[in-house]
Amino acid sequence: MKVCSVLVIASILFLVTSCRKSPGDVYPDTPAESTNDLVVTQDFSWQTADQITLQLEGLSTPLPYQSTLTVETLDGVVCLQVNYKLADNLTAMFSVPAKTSQVTIKYGNFIKTIPITDNLVFHSFIPVEE
Repeated sequence: MKVCSVLVIASILFLVTSCRKSPGDVYPDTPAESTNDLVVTQDFSWQTADQITLQLEGLSTPLPYQSTLTVETLDGVVCLQVNYKLADNLTAMFSVPAKTSQVTIKYGNFIKTIPITDNLVFHSFIPVEE
C-alpha cells in the first residue's frame, strides 16, 4: 500500500510541475490572427536554407575529361549541376535545406558523400598516397 501511495503522489507531482510555464516563456494574451501579429526574439532566423560553397581541386590528366557534376542532398534532391572539366579548380555556391550536414557529389562514375563544415564542401580529385 505504501508503494502505491508513493507512486500516486509522485505521478501527481510530475503532472503538476510539467504543466507549469517556464519563467522565460512569453505568450501573448490573445492568439495571433496573422503572421504580422507573431512575436519572435531578435536572434530568430527566418531562413529555411543555408548557402553552401563548393570548392573542388582539379586533377591534371593526359587527356581532357569533362562531365556533369551533380551535388545532391542525402535524400536525392539536386542542389547543383554543372559541366565540369576535371583539370579545373571550381568554386560554386548552392543552397541546401537548413540543418543539412552532408551532400553527395556525383561525377561520372565517382560518387562520394562529403560533410558540410562551416558552410563549405571541399573535395580534391588529387589522389592521396597512403
